[in-house]
Parts: sequence; C-alpha cells; structure tokens
Amino acid sequence: MGMDVLSVIILFVVLILYLIPKIPIWVTTIMAMIAMAITGIVDWSTVYGGFSNNIMFLMSGMAIIGRACIENGIAQKIGGLLYKVGGKNERLCVIAILAISSFLSIFIVGSLTIAIMIPIVDSIIVQSNGKIRRKMVYFPMGAGSVLGNNLTGFSASSMVAASAILVEMGYRSIGAFEPTLIAAPALIILIIFWGIWGVKLQERWFDFEDVPLSNTAIEAETKEYDKRKMIICGVTLILTIVGLLYFDDFGTAPLIGTVIVMLTGCIDTKKAMDSVPWTTIIVAAGSIGFSQALDVSGGGLLIANAIIDLAGPIAQSGIGMCIIMFIVGSLLSDIMNDTATTAILVPIVMVISEGLGLDPLPIILATASGIKLGIATPISVVCMTQVQPAGYRFKDYIKAGGLINVLSGICILIGIYLVYYL
Repeated sequence: MGMDVLSVIILFVVLILYLIPKIPIWVTTIMAMIAMAITGIVDWSTVYGGFSNNIMFLMSGMAIIGRACIENGIAQKIGGLLYKVGGKNERLCVIAILAISSFLSIFIVGSLTIAIMIPIVDSIIVQSNGKIRRKMVYFPMGAGSVLGNNLTGFSASSMVAASAILVEMGYRSIGAFEPTLIAAPALIILIIFWGIWGVKLQERWFDFEDVPLSNTAIEAETKEYDKRKMIICGVTLILTIVGLLYFDDFGTAPLIGTVIVMLTGCIDTKKAMDSVPWTTIIVAAGSIGFSQALDVSGGGLLIANAIIDLAGPIAQSGIGMCIIMFIVGSLLSDIMNDTATTAILVPIVMVISEGLGLDPLPIILATASGIKLGIATPISVVCMTQVQPAGYRFKDYIKAGGLINVLSGICILIGIYLVYYL
C-alpha cells in the first residue's frame, strides 16, 4: 500500500472519529498526528512543528486580552447600548443584538461573546414585560457572534488555522483584516435584510411557545468596575489591533498585550489560563503537521483530483473553486467541529490550487468562511449551541441558519470575485 493511500485512509478514519461526540476532537487530532509519524509518512519533528507557529500565540494572546476586557467592564459597556437602542421595540432589539454581538466577536472569542451577552439580553427581556421574546433575540445573538468572528484573520478559529497552514506551506498568511474586505459588506447586507424581512421570517418559523427564563428577576449587572483597569484594557486592545497591522509576526502584538494586562492586574493568572482555547490550539497546531503529511505523501493530491473530476469545468477557474469549497466547507461543518473541518479541507485546497496553478489565498478565504458559516445545525459552532436553551429545534437551525449561510455566502463570494478576480 502506497503512502498516499495510507494517508487518505488515516484521513477518513479521523473524519469518522471527529463525528463521534464522546471522543474529544483534540484527542482525535493527537491520534492522527501519531498515526502519521508511526507509519513513516512524516517524521516526528514535522508532526509537532505546528506548536511553534506564531498563530498559536496569536490565539492565546487575543483570548487573554479579550477576557481581561470582559472582567473589567469593556464588553458590558458596549453591550449596555442595547438598553438605549432597542429596549422596547423587538425589531430594533433584534437588529441591535445582531450588530453588537457581531462587533464584540471581532475581538472576543464567539463563545465568550455569547457568555457576556446572555445576561444583558435576559435583562432586556425581563424589563420589556413580554414585548421582547427570548426566541426572537437569541438566534440573532448567536448568528452575530459567528458573523463577527469571520471579519478578521485572528477571530475565527477556521481563519487562524487556515492561515497557519498557509504559512507552514510557504505562502503568506491571511492578513489581520484581509477578510474584512469580503465579510464586512456581507454582514451589513445581512443586518439590513434581517431588519426588514428576518424578523417576520422568525415569527413564522419559530412557532413554538417562548421558553421562559429560569430566573425572572434577572437584571443588568450593577458591578462597579475599576476605571483605571478599564482604560488600560481598552487602550491595550486598541494597541494590539494596531500592532497586528504593524508587526510582520502575528504573535508579537498579542503577547505584548497579554504582558500588559497581566502586569497591571487587569486579569489574574488563573483566569488568563482558563481563557486560552487550548482545544483549538491543539487542533490547529496538529492540523499543520497533519496537512504536511497529506502533502508529502500525495494523499491530498488523490482527494484533490477526485474533487476536480467531480466538479468538472467549474473547478478550472479560481472563482469556481471558491464556490465549490465554500459549499463543501459549509456542508461539512454542519456535521463537524469547524476547526476539525478546517484541518481536513485546507490541505486539500492547497493541493488543488497548486495542481491547477491557482492562487490559494482567495480559495482558502472562501473555504474558511464557508466553514465558519456552517450554522444550519447546532453542532459545529459553539455559539449556536449556546443559544439552544431558547427552545430552537433542529429544523429551526436549518431554516434560519441555512438562510444566513446562503445569503452570507453569496455576498462573500461576490466580494472575493471583486477583490481577487476582477
């Protein structure tokens, strides 16, 4: 059996294991790394080389800075705008929640965005005396956190992992705000669409009784925050974002920002370590070694040729491959974790791009965007799982999440065409 076939067999075993909820995805990733090395497809240093990639420091640093902002009231201050904008009108409330959760998740991990938004949104629901329904605002909150994550190269785990693999294979990384050019217009259009038609569609689709809050006495947080620490966190966040544009190395600015919030007491060591997405880091780092194995063995080429043959003429153009991989990424991430889906698809995209002589960057952007926007089920994206207590059924995710996926996909693909192929 050739190494190419063996690597493909390992890939499909990994795919099956990723679908088994009882097996943590980081455990599956480690097993895949070990399998690739033990079988001699690549050496051990290649398998574990991804852990030294600067993208890992980017993820951990931004997570710590984001948590510090939450601990010191920055996120709460932004979320507090909801009271003034849409505290009494349900349609305005939906638009405001969608917009603000999108904005917060640009800088904060999506699951943390939901964690901080839920008590604020619950407080609005209670104070509205029934005018604002939980089932109408929770889904936009989850969708917003996903859409905001897609706006930068450092927010969404799929973008971060894809960028790491690009660098490891000799290409430039995805720019910190490169996805903004294609994703921001999509987000703006979706917010407008949801404000005009989305609320009516939710009214029709979410035809179940509103699930009451467990504690009807929930009110907005009245905690007093240290203004000095709040200013430090805000300034640090801004400077870190500026640093991402200035430094060639993505890890430098987040690490400097982490040191600042730690030394100034804005966050303690335990909370800092707890905020780091260790699972994502292990999967992202492991996927680099895994992708190298697929590339070296020729396994990626086997799969790439199969996709090209199935796609026919459309696969011969860059925008055609963008469309194909966006769809494949979205469908696959509806049944798998988004980071795991990235680990499997990005190496295949790299091989396809090289085989066809295409620039891999826009195709990678399309793939990573599709993966993150696979929200037609509550399975792959944690944010969409977090809003499920509002009572959403599987079919509700398919309808509302599927519509968001399609609308965003059309806008993003048009953006990619205009930026990279026109």
